[in-house]
Order: sequence, then C-alpha cells, then structure tokens
Amino acid sequence: MRAGDAAGAVAPLSEAFETLRAAGRMVDAGLVAFWLAQALEATGHAQTDEAYAFALAAQERAPDARVFLDAARALMRRDGEGRGEWAADKLVARIVAGMDEATREEAIAALVKHYAAPGRERRRDAAMARLADVAGGGELLVFLRATTRSMQALDVYKQGRLAEARAMIEANMGDLRAASRPDALALASLLKARIDYADGAHTEALPAAEEAEALMRDERRDRALWIEALSIKARLLERLDRPNDAVETARAAEASITSQEAGGALLAMLRLDRVTALLRAERIDEARALLESEKARLKDVDFGGEPQALFVAAFNDRVAALMIAEKDFRAPRRRRGRRWRCSRRSRPRATDCAWNPPAASPRPWPAASTRRRPRRRCARPSRSARGCSRPPIPKSPTTSPPTRCI
Repeated sequence: MRAGDAAGAVAPLSEAFETLRAAGRMVDAGLVAFWLAQALEATGHAQTDEAYAFALAAQERAPDARVFLDAARALMRRDGEGRGEWAADKLVARIVAGMDEATREEAIAALVKHYAAPGRERRRDAAMARLADVAGGGELLVFLRATTRSMQALDVYKQGRLAEARAMIEANMGDLRAASRPDALALASLLKARIDYADGAHTEALPAAEEAEALMRDERRDRALWIEALSIKARLLERLDRPNDAVETARAAEASITSQEAGGALLAMLRLDRVTALLRAERIDEARALLESEKARLKDVDFGGEPQALFVAAFNDRVAALMIAEKDFRAPRRRRGRRWRCSRRSRPRATDCAWNPPAASPRPWPAASTRRRPRRRCARPSRSARGCSRPPIPKSPTTSPPTRCI
C-alpha cells in the first residue's frame, strides 16, 4: 500500500481479514477491513463500500475513534444518501457517547460538511440538536452548541413565549463569547434585543442592540441584519426619550443602503422609522417633508404581496401620527382604519391602500323597464268574506271574548 501497489495488497489483506474474523477478533478485523477498503477503492473494486461499512461497525466501540471516523468520512463522501446517512448517524452517536476533543472536532467538521448538501436540512437539524447536549470544549462544539440553542430560542420566541426565550438566550451567551465567533454572538444579541423590545423592556434591550450593531458593522455578509440592529436601536432610543439620537441612528442605517436596494421596501421602512423619531423630537416640518418625498418617490412602486401591505399600513400610520401632531383630528381615524385593514391582508385592495384611491363613480339610475315597482298592500278581508256569520260583539270589560271564526 505505501509503495503504491494497491492491487497487490488486496490478496494478503483479504486473507488477514478472514483469519481475524474467524478468530472472533472483530476490532482487529475492522482495522484490517479499513486498510482493505482503501486498497479496494484505489483499484475501483465494487465491494469498497462494503469493506468500509464493516470497518465502521467493527470499530464502533474501539477506544481509539480515529479509524471509526475515517471509515465514516469515507462512506459519507462516497455514498451520501445511502450508507453515508447510516455512517453519519453512527458518528453522531459516537460523539454523544464520548470522544477525545481533537477527534471530536474533526468529526463535527465532517458532519457539517455532510449535512451542507441540499435536501438534508431536516436531518441536519435533528443531528445538531443531539450534539447541542454534548458537554465539553472545542471551538466547533461550542459554536455548534451555541448556535443550535440560539435557533431553539428563536423558535420559542416566535411562539410568543418571551420569558422562556430570554432565559434560553441568556444561558447561551457564555458559550457564544467563549467560541470567539462574532457573527454568532451578534445574532444572539440581536435576538435578545428583539425579545426585550417585544416585551417592553427597552432599557435592557438597548445594550443588546448596540452590541449586535457593533459586531455586525464590518460584516458585509450580514448587512441586512446590521441594518435591522440599527433599526431596533433607533426605535429603542425613541422610546427611551432620546429622539434626536434615534434620528441620527436611522440616518446611519439609511446611508448604508446600496443603489441596488434604494427602490426596495427596506429603505422605505427605515425612513418611516425616522418619521416616528422626528415626530417624537417635535420636528414636525421635517417629518412632513420626509413623508411627502416618500410618497412622491414611491408613487408608482409596488413591492408586491405582504411587503406592500406592511409598507402601506405603516405609511398610513405615520400620516395619522403627523395629523395628530399637527392637531388635525379629522383624518387620523380614517388613516388608522386603512392601516388596520392593510395589515390584515397579504395584498391590499386599491380602494383601501392606494396612494390616491379613485373616487367611486356614481351608479347609473336603472331604466324605467327594470325599475322595481312598489308593492301594493292588500286590504284585510271582511269578516263575512272569511265565513263568519256571527256579528261582531262590542268590546266590553265585562263580556267574554267573541267566538273565534273558523
């Protein structure tokens, strides 16, 4: 094998393998089977995967997990959807059972590469959830454990269980800081800011939003998340009675928008956030000018679907807030009603959410031949017509009721 004579090594390795297996020395037979699988792979033999699978099963409980890991990697590389999935499950179970830190780091890297293939997302999530319970150090393990728990906290947050989500993310911050991964720490800080913001804990949310914004500032891949962190920071400053700081933060977020994104919903929503801060700072003229410029800029733009509905609802909300700030109480109720209707639909109707909804055209009066004629009321038949021969009895408090006509 070392001399490059793989074909010549197949026969002696096969003989040694059969001898060890017959003697019941399965761990040693697994080691020889791994060498045999390498020789078979070099010659293109059809039983290569079978030899790797035997080596993996035989080495599952060996004290040294190196051969086990190499056999699993070979199967995941050669047959990802078949024996490779079986090998990945075995590798996860071996990591959970116990493995030295250096080998464990290599095993996690192999699993991450395997599950990165399209169509394996569900199996990846299940495997990562199992690995998140593994204790110990190692950069990859700590990072995997921290990010998995962050995603679990995000799912809990989406279900509205804010206290539970906050406890999960706070318990995870230590691992994230130890992992020396600013991107993962920034995501967790942003999630904590979202949770505290939704729960009304604005003072606690501001440091988390500031940390997320600072960590993402130089990461161009996560620029959308950085803009979200800036937006949350601006809203928090506005609610903490620092509206002028909120205006400047919103301006910084707007300045980061590229020319390709200038026509999208992101810039429009950021500017609407700035309107709120301007109104809170009593800079009403600037808020009005900004709303008018956005109306003119996006007059013929349709973001489509839910983004359009959310934007129009937010725009009407800001217009209503401006009217209230200007002491014009006639139109805000109508604007708020439009906002409520738009936010309930994924795509608004033009009559509710358009910039300038067209006036309803008068209904034409129907022709004389199609008009509905008034209904003629029929007179009540007389008593004689109903077949009653007895004359009516005058009403008197002392008389009994008259006989009923049948």
